[in-house]
Amino acid sequence: CSIVVWRRRAGSVAMACTVHLRLRATVAAQVLAIPRRNALVGGHRLLLRSAQARCGATAAVESSADQLGPGASAAFGPRSGAPAPDKAALHPAVVDAIVDEAKGLLEESQRHWSNGELAACAERCHRVASELLGPDRPEEVREALWQLRASAHVNGACALKALQRHEEALVQCEAGLEIMKRRLTQNRQQVIQILDLSAELALLCSRPSDGDKYAERALSMKEAFPWHQASMATSWNLRAQACVQQGDVEKARGLFAKALAIHVKMTKGGVQGALPAAAAVVLSNYAGALRSIGGHAEAAKLYQKAIDIFEAANGPESEALGRTLVELGATYIEASVGGRTAAAPLTRAMLVLSAALGEAHPSVGATASWLAKCKNESEEASEAALASLLSKVAPGCPVERLLADQAP
Repeated sequence: CSIVVWRRRAGSVAMACTVHLRLRATVAAQVLAIPRRNALVGGHRLLLRSAQARCGATAAVESSADQLGPGASAAFGPRSGAPAPDKAALHPAVVDAIVDEAKGLLEESQRHWSNGELAACAERCHRVASELLGPDRPEEVREALWQLRASAHVNGACALKALQRHEEALVQCEAGLEIMKRRLTQNRQQVIQILDLSAELALLCSRPSDGDKYAERALSMKEAFPWHQASMATSWNLRAQACVQQGDVEKARGLFAKALAIHVKMTKGGVQGALPAAAAVVLSNYAGALRSIGGHAEAAKLYQKAIDIFEAANGPESEALGRTLVELGATYIEASVGGRTAAAPLTRAMLVLSAALGEAHPSVGATASWLAKCKNESEEASEAALASLLSKVAPGCPVERLLADQAP
């Protein structure tokens, strides 16, 4: 049996992460896929495969189900208040029922995700990780079924992240990481991706030291493999975000530049080519860092470039585009640019986010709040204020400027 990570085209970014789960059943295995999209720091996509027999994939390991028999339902466990049975004496039929129920719950989590029922999706994963295969089960059973446990923890973390329950998501992700670390030799790729996910969640929880630690560990593992170039950009971006949270924007600028340079290098035509959405993630995050220290002029140019990239890469109605439009409008308002200049991106963001997330989503309400702050001024006054703002930075492409600033 094996756990495999498949990579797909990275999604785009914004302020909160969402995920998409897909569950495929084969004769030999149940496959739980978790592509990430719209992540604050750019995307990797994770797939954990739990199987009862060798599936011919990489990093094959012995299946616990092969050794103990397929697994068991919580209904067969000890009742509350009853004496605990000998944990080592679970009948193989009970273990078989645990596996069947766990797989069934993970399948249910996929259906709930497909229906937008994120809380139910997270709850199913929690039942697998904490109840069916929780600490009350015999340790040999938990260890034998580690693939199902890891899948439930990491998938649950992604669902919780989509719900913006970041602290809970980090706890689940770290639990999944601990399971995988003990199988590091055969599962390096998966551990790398979970480290990046842990780093992102730590940053969303305002724990920059932990975020930097996880991202640095991911980088140290990726550097041994030359094909990890795009993935390394994700980790550099995460480390840059950690520096921003720690107040070191100058150090962050260098790390953002490293991440951006990788994307430019891998793009045909370089800066003038069709940069990927992941590059827009870097630009948007760097723009946010500049805003935090009053660099609204350069931030506005970076946001505009990120918007252009998102629209080209993901289309005119993507969530990432909508979120970046909000940031551009907010930047204008903070820089005392009002009127149509600020209202136009915010109005478009309202339309895009309402369609992508629903009118009741908090992000739509936040966008409306920014619109309410927009000054009512003439078009001439608005354009004059914008020209005054942009005159504070040199003309030209902000991507080239960032890369040039960091050139040796």
